[in-house]
Amino acid sequence: MVEAELSGTPLSNDHGTAMWKGLIQVTCATAKRVRDIYGVPFEWDDGLPRGKSQSPLLKLEPVGAQFKEVRSTPFVGATRNCLVVFGWVATPMDSRKQTPPDLRWILTLSSNDGEVIWNVNQDKIIGASSIELAEQIVKQLIEYRDEYQKA
Repeated sequence: MVEAELSGTPLSNDHGTAMWKGLIQVTCATAKRVRDIYGVPFEWDDGLPRGKSQSPLLKLEPVGAQFKEVRSTPFVGATRNCLVVFGWVATPMDSRKQTPPDLRWILTLSSNDGEVIWNVNQDKIIGASSIELAEQIVKQLIEYRDEYQKA
């Protein structure tokens, strides 16, 4: 795969889309393996149409990591990019705290010696496999929940 096919728009080709779906599956499997933190279980929502969330969501009450696709035109345009957004998960009984703000990871793909790898926010995480990135997503969700609980 040519580097130009990967940079900037990971979901613009079949290989990038397969990598994105694989990352979502591996993150779900990683959370199932860990099961819970401080007695609070990880929960998975597949997103629409089967789930309640708009897109796949890993929850660690009261926060979550949502896997979002950014489209060139809302709802109908071609998928351009992918994000993982860490933030508060709305429930009918809770009100949102103002802090911490949502944390957005913008994901891109690159190639290293023929291996396709993930990068986050250009330089936060560089060269991660899907398994490594899934572990970092679970870890960041735990850290985000800790920060949320302190606020």
